[in-house]
Order: sequence, then structure tokens, then C-alpha cells
Amino acid sequence: MDSSRLDELLLLPRHLREQPEVVAAIRNLVENDDEALRYYVRWMQFESNLRWVLRDDGFSHSEIVSKLRRQFWQTRLLAAGITTAVALMISVTLGYYSRQHEGPLPSPVTAGVLEAGSDVVWAEGHARPSGQPRNGDRLVADAGQFLLRMRSGAEVVCKAPLDVEINDSWELYLHRGQICVHAPPDAKGFRVHTRVGEVVDLGTVFGMKVEADGESDVQVLEGKVEINAGEAEPLRVDAGTARRITSEGRLAESRPIDPAAYHNQLGALIGLPAISSKLIPLTTPPASLRPKDQTSSATGGVFRERQDVTTAKPVEAYAGTPGKYTREQPPERTVLPAGTVVTSYFIHADNTVEAPVDGVLTFPGEILGMALDADQLNAGDRDFGFANVQYPSQTRRGTLIGEEDDELEISPDRRTLRVHISCSAGAFDQLRVYVSSPRPGS
Repeated sequence: MDSSRLDELLLLPRHLREQPEVVAAIRNLVENDDEALRYYVRWMQFESNLRWVLRDDGFSHSEIVSKLRRQFWQTRLLAAGITTAVALMISVTLGYYSRQHEGPLPSPVTAGVLEAGSDVVWAEGHARPSGQPRNGDRLVADAGQFLLRMRSGAEVVCKAPLDVEINDSWELYLHRGQICVHAPPDAKGFRVHTRVGEVVDLGTVFGMKVEADGESDVQVLEGKVEINAGEAEPLRVDAGTARRITSEGRLAESRPIDPAAYHNQLGALIGLPAISSKLIPLTTPPASLRPKDQTSSATGGVFRERQDVTTAKPVEAYAGTPGKYTREQPPERTVLPAGTVVTSYFIHADNTVEAPVDGVLTFPGEILGMALDADQLNAGDRDFGFANVQYPSQTRRGTLIGEEDDELEISPDRRTLRVHISCSAGAFDQLRVYVSSPRPGS
């Protein structure tokens, strides 16, 4: 067995290892040598186990594997004619198992959970995916948007038209289309491959759009990523920066991000089915919402606070009754009884932003009530706010109540809220929205 040659090929990064030339070389080695075939299967098991073991370490498993690979083999990206060949590699592995074991083959590993609404149109000629996609599944959609919750902890909002392949819970191959990835600390190292390179998450939120010719646009919305393209050294890109990888595998100059391009996908990451607003959906809330910590910005923000909380005591609020409300005609006061299961959303804008702020937000449940004045907001900060966020404890905060030009409107189904926030000088326009959640176990 020529183990050194097989080692060189197996140590290549996956997106290079899937090139037809490399797959053909591996197949030629393992099809004619049973010892090489057994070695190949053990290697694939080792690589899978390594990812699993390193998932809870402080190190990025992808950084370790990539470093190991680079020590053994230096290679370059072939910019033209790169096509994925996962099916061939899988068929070789399964062929080995079929010859060595009687009975059914083991089922592919579940990579995560798929959440798709009725608006998603799956492409004809491709298998309709299940709610639990597996390693190797290919998802092709012509219209709509869906969410992948990967076992690694990463969340990926996919916008059609789209063609994406699930290598495993740590890796996707994006053939074309647009995705928005949120990778919390536990999912650091999650990566997305394309024809012309790869993006490795370093604890972040990033958007990525791939054209049919492979040209890839990467926008780092929070945190940072590492981009590997062509023969260039890995490049770290920080939040607020966008980089494009050309169809030839070259990196274009950096430019500012355009968060509006991923507005609905960011909304989906915080559970909002739809959002049309100057309010930016935030997967990570600001460290401080106090006046002295605010800087000039172009818009406000909305973020999800505590989810599926069972209230331990009554919560004072303004009722989430359908209708249009102003300072002269505010909603009626109400009390959410103890034992109510809610998820809270916090909306923030102030006089540093472009005024007024208009928007329409659709929530995953019914609007049960809203904290609109300082007393209700201060009380809610303690019960629903994040411990690591500094909320303003002042009297001039709120929305609608005492604000001449603010308007709120709740839809007949109580799931959509239209806001018109005036952002008057010297005051914070803030509100907390209490949304119904299913009872635990229901």
C-alpha cells in the first residue's frame, strides 16, 4: 500500500479533496488495494471523531486540522473546473462496508434540524429534505427561506434560490445562493466551502452570497471570520467589513458591510418570521443601553431577551389588543398573570439615530402586552433583561406614553407590530414586547 501518497491526499482540506482529480486518485488507490481501503475508512472515522472530541475545547477544531494538513502538504486552489465529488467518495466507503458486513448499512448521521415554512418551494428533480437532514444531504430551493439548526450549535438561515450541501454538522458547501450564519462560541470553527474558497467562523455572525460562477461575497456582521482563497495566506476579517472572492479565487478589496442585504435573515435568527424596519435585528445585544454609552448611528435595534419564561409574579403592561395607538389614545393597562409563558423582545432607539424610526415586526407568537413607560421597563429589566447588559434606570425612557409623535399599531391576529418612533431629543424610545410562548411540554 502506498500510504504516503494516500496520506497526502487525505490531508488536503475537504473542498480540495472533493476535486475530481483528487477523488479519482483516491479511488484508484483504494479500489485496487483492500489494505488501502481499510486505511481510508479508518481515516474518515478518525477525522469524524476528532471533530466530535474537539467540539468542547477552547481551540477551534478547524484550526488544528488545518494546521496539521498544512504541515504535511502545501497545495493551491484550482480556480477552474472544480466540482464536488462527495457521492463518489461515499460510494467507495459504502462499497467497502457492503463487502465486509452482512445486513443493512448504518444510516447517515443526522446533521441538525430543518425548519421550513409553507413559503419554501423545493426544486424539482431533487429529493424533498426531511426535518432532520443528514450528512451528505443536498438542499435545493427555488423560493422562500428556511433555517438549519446544526448539531454543532451553528444556526444557518438560507434564502432561495439556493443550492447547499451538508457535509456534516460543522461544514456546508454552498454551490449558490445566500445564507446568514450565527455561530455561538461552542460552534467556533464552523465553515462554509465554495468553488473558490472557504470561510471559517471564529465566533460570529456572517452573511455569504455565492453566484453561479462561484464568485462569493462575505459580510462579517458580528465577530470575525477567516477567509481562505487561492494561494493567499488565510485572512482574518473583522465585523463591519465585507470581502469578495472572485470566480478566479482572488480576494477583492475590502468595503463596508450592507446589513440591509441580510435584514430578514438576521430577523429569523432572533425568531422573527418577518421584519421590515430601520431597526437592525441583533443576535447579540449591546453591552450598554445607557445614554452615556451611546454613539451616533443610523438606526435602532431589536433583540430577543429571555425565551419561554414562566412568570413568577404578575407583570404590569399595556395590553396587546389589536388597534392603532397614540399618546392621546394609548392601549389599556393590563396585568399578565403569574404562570404566563412569554418571550420578551426589546426595541431601542434614541435621539442619536435617524428619526423617525419606522418598521413592521412579525413575532412568532401573539403580542400579550407591551412595557411602554419607565416604571414597566425598569421592572421588566430585572425579570426579563440580560444580566450582562446595562439598562438605563431613568425616568425618561419609553415609547408612546408622553411622546407626542409616537405611534403603534397591532394587527388583528396580534402577531405584527407597526412602530413609528419619533426619537425626541433627550429621551430614550424603548419598549419591551411580551409574546406568547408554548407551555413547556405542550
